Amino acid sequence: MVRLLRPRRRQHPAAQHSIAVAAFDLPASSAFESLRASKIRVATIDLRIVAIALADDRTLLSRNSVDLGRVPNLHVEGWMR
Repeated sequence: MVRLLRPRRRQHPAAQHSIAVAAFDLPASSAFESLRASKIRVATIDLRIVAIALADDRTLLSRNSVDLGRVPNLHVEGWMR
C-alpha cells in the first residue's frame, strides 16, 4: 500500500475528496515484472506505483510527469500546478 507520511501545506483541490488506496497485489506484481523487463528508466519505487495504476486501469496523480511519461499506456495527471 502507498500512504502519505507527512501532510503537505498546499493541497490539490482533489485532495478534499476521498482517495482510494490501492494494494500491490498479484496483477500489480505481474505488471511490475513486465515493466522491469522492458528496462524503462524509472526508479523502482515509481515502477511499483505505476504497476498498481496499470493493473487497476487507474489514472496516476503525480508531480513526476517527466519520468512517468516514459511508461507506455499510463494515464498521468499533474498533481501540483
